[in-house]
Amino acid sequence: RLDGDGAPVLDGDGVEIVDKDVTSILDWSALTWNVDGQSSATFAFSEARVTSAIVDRSGDSMTITLTSDARDLLHALDGFGGLEATGGNADAIDVGGSFLRDAAGNLSSEISTASTIVSLEDEQAPTLTAVTFDGVESTYYGAGNVENQVAAPADEITFTATFDDGSGTELAADAELVLTLNNGVAVTLSRSGVEGEELTLVGSYTVQADNSEDTLNSDGSYFALDVSNIDASGVTDISGNKADTSNLLDVVNIADVFIDTNAPQLLDAVYVEGSQTVSFVFDETLSDDSIAGWIDGLDASDGISNAQAGTGVNTVITADVDPSALTNNGVFDFSEDPIQFDDLAGNVTEIDGFTLDIQ
Repeated sequence: RLDGDGAPVLDGDGVEIVDKDVTSILDWSALTWNVDGQSSATFAFSEARVTSAIVDRSGDSMTITLTSDARDLLHALDGFGGLEATGGNADAIDVGGSFLRDAAGNLSSEISTASTIVSLEDEQAPTLTAVTFDGVESTYYGAGNVENQVAAPADEITFTATFDDGSGTELAADAELVLTLNNGVAVTLSRSGVEGEELTLVGSYTVQADNSEDTLNSDGSYFALDVSNIDASGVTDISGNKADTSNLLDVVNIADVFIDTNAPQLLDAVYVEGSQTVSFVFDETLSDDSIAGWIDGLDASDGISNAQAGTGVNTVITADVDPSALTNNGVFDFSEDPIQFDDLAGNVTEIDGFTLDIQ
């Protein structure tokens, strides 16, 4: 302790007055955090939950610091955070008469069982500043949907919501935000467990094999995935301040990506006798590798040449055909060496033959 000139202040015995840690001599069972002052949820203090209890040099105040684990337990109490979190009922600290003791274990002569209303310094609501995700621009994401047991992995997209809190506090451990996407999917984001990301919520969307998840237009084109609604009602900071819910969609910044949960289908295989051409019509756009595979396979077949793919929202591959190459009434069986093809989202189909529609 220093006087006004910066010199140490001494007691009557000439000993410098310093702050003192009294953790070990207090009766922690006599101290309870009481959410809303009505004992609906309580936190019991204990020596193991405290890193220090410092009496300041003046001897008239004490600063108690919890361990990080104990702090998280306190913050996780239902209704923790003062007036707003409990509908106007303030948290309180209940102090039993046996709490204060001296070094010899003698109880304080001032016996009190009064509750002390908690006043939190942090009254600033957390504000959502950004919603992003790890998608790649112009990419199609699929459900791993397959035909005939062809394996393909389901795609996963991870969303991140970042908050700002001017007071520097963290989000509550149980903070949750719900994103509703424009294909009807709801994604729940929870607080990140990574150190330094205490103001960050993360959650993943695994594409499911459900047609209703497609971002597919009626003309066969796709609309970009987007966020249509944000529910931040479950987001509070550790002081119980609820998140600001104004203009939430303004901070969404995600790339244009597309959801496709259906494996591609070969709709028609048509041979036109007059033009001596064959057309393979698919219900969506195939991947470049699949298109190249079909073209190479056709060009390598006897009597078929000049295979090429057209442009459009669904793939059409045409080729010239020598009529003498058509046998077995246009039935092609390659069950011993099936053909696999995939769409832009990686959904895979395997077929073991087709029959030409001869016109």
